[in-house]
Amino acid sequence: MAKREVNPRHYAWAVALACMVAVGVSLGFGRFALGMLLPSMGTSLPLSYAEMGFVSTGNFVGYLIGVLAVGRTVARLGERRTIGYALGIVALSLVFVGQARGFYDTLAFYLITGAAAALANVAAVGLMSHWFQRSVRGRASGIIVSGISFTTIFSGLAVPQINLAGGPEGWRMAWTVLALLSLAGAMYTTWIIRDRPAEKGLTALGRS
Repeated sequence: MAKREVNPRHYAWAVALACMVAVGVSLGFGRFALGMLLPSMGTSLPLSYAEMGFVSTGNFVGYLIGVLAVGRTVARLGERRTIGYALGIVALSLVFVGQARGFYDTLAFYLITGAAAALANVAAVGLMSHWFQRSVRGRASGIIVSGISFTTIFSGLAVPQINLAGGPEGWRMAWTVLALLSLAGAMYTTWIIRDRPAEKGLTALGRS
């Protein structure tokens, strides 16, 4: 049993890495990157401080909507398709955020980003209970949550450089880059993730 628990070749670890990408894209790109781009957006569009606050709040409102909808969505589509579709919507919405011309379209598109991010994030976290027994689930959960750190660090390093290279409109280019990375994440997670170990002829990793 011990050997089975720590088996590094078990497909559950590949699923955990894919879920790490899903969580990282959802929160690192879909939420936390805004803090580095909002000042430039506020100057360019322009947005007042109150409007910038509402944009950020809109993302949280969208996230709440997504959390409330994730149960029914997963029941209908399964985790794999929910995560893949949701990350695709995150990518598309970030493209539109990068093309925004004012407060209202920025708010609407970023609200959609929040809702899609919630669907992908919650579905990815919930998937761990199917692929990992309780004895290993904490380790797996730690792996997937670390995705937020990786994408936030990447945004912190890349976004200022893109803004600098693009000038006053550099924030548009930065959103496009994040959107393309989110689309790559959507394709990767859809390729790797399976809803249940039985689809790979396996059982959940760890001690029952």
